[in-house]
Amino acid sequence: MLGARTIANQFFLTVLTRSVKASLTRSFLLDLRDSTVPMLYSPQRFDLTLEQVLRAASRKPGFASFKGPWGTVLTWGEGEAVVPEKGWEERVKGLLKPTALEPALPFSGGVVGYVGYEAGRWCERMPEPVAQRTLPDLALWRTQGGLWFSEEQPGWLAGGSEKFVEDAAGLLESLVEEKPLRLPPPAGHIGDLGDPVGFLDGVQRILSFIEAGDCYQANLSRRLVIDNPGDPVDAAIRLARQHPAACEALLSLSGSSWVVCNSPELYLSVEGEAVETHPIKGTRPRGRTGAEDTQLCAELEKDEKERSELTMIVDMARNDLSRVRRTGSVQA
Repeated sequence: MLGARTIANQFFLTVLTRSVKASLTRSFLLDLRDSTVPMLYSPQRFDLTLEQVLRAASRKPGFASFKGPWGTVLTWGEGEAVVPEKGWEERVKGLLKPTALEPALPFSGGVVGYVGYEAGRWCERMPEPVAQRTLPDLALWRTQGGLWFSEEQPGWLAGGSEKFVEDAAGLLESLVEEKPLRLPPPAGHIGDLGDPVGFLDGVQRILSFIEAGDCYQANLSRRLVIDNPGDPVDAAIRLARQHPAACEALLSLSGSSWVVCNSPELYLSVEGEAVETHPIKGTRPRGRTGAEDTQLCAELEKDEKERSELTMIVDMARNDLSRVRRTGSVQA
């Protein structure tokens, strides 16, 4: 693999290896570390909540946060950025240097950001997109350190360049008198649901493609526009409170654009030679009791349509992984 460790979070795409150009995935975090890096352990600041530190760190340029099975990593910095164009994956490789892991810290600097679905046209045979997009097809930049928080690890741990570690220490110290974070009331409402007639026409076109055998799955989505959405960091914190998920991310892009991610699905994890993906298909509402939850789970497992869709997505994931792994090594 390109980095000593790669963990993909959610929403968007990318897997990078030395043996292929690229394969579509989603949002990610790539390691860039030295065998010995300046580190900071701040056990006395265990009183600071993740929300408090997230709020303060989000004001820094080039901010990004990622939550995964290893906890939450905050990073920032206006490092070298990757231009969104053909050949971007080679430029990312130039920003990475695989070295020995620092076992105490999951991330101590590297390339962070996202790669959008439409960027696939630069490494796959895909048509040029027609619809206008408010965000670039990819946004990737290099940072020089990471600040780590875990519910299982009291205090905060920072690692990376000396400058980043000093900056992280100053950030924590500046929050000594910080009061618990209170969010303002939710703002914004859905202002545009898109073209409903055009959406239904798209459904009929896809059904005709399936009937003709031209495809067996298509992702037909609708863009929802929120008027006066309020502060994006508040939105991310409120989303995490109301719908805590295994995988979350918050990215501050150039200008005033932000990306907020929240999903229970681990799309991709690469640890050494082991690559995992846990696709999820099919949902049911939560029951009011444990017995209702059990009943809904059983109903979901027996649903022919849901099982078929899960089988399909597992097959697609197996096919994608087979393109970049040794023949016969991918198992469902």
